[in-house]
Amino acid sequence: MQGDEVGEVDPRSSNFAVSQSEKNISMDKNKYPKGWNRKRVQEVIDHVESRTEEETIAEDETAFEQDYTAMQVPRKLVPIVRQLIVMVDEKGDVSI
Repeated sequence: MQGDEVGEVDPRSSNFAVSQSEKNISMDKNKYPKGWNRKRVQEVIDHVESRTEEETIAEDETAFEQDYTAMQVPRKLVPIVRQLIVMVDEKGDVSI
């Protein structure tokens, strides 16, 4: 019979020590940015999926009212853009 030999544990028994959530976490091969983990990513997914269409539109409109924007930048220019942002932040204005 399987699981009856010394040192073996039957995963169907109540003695099986690893929960399914622990197994999922230990099997997670994703690499997350600093401060992020599987739980935080799942919370963001849950938030986005739980919003109504009206809530989604309101959140998007709020983002456009802020002083920031998102844009695509060629990867090789990212370091230069970051330097420009630091320069602006240090001066407190946009005159470079």
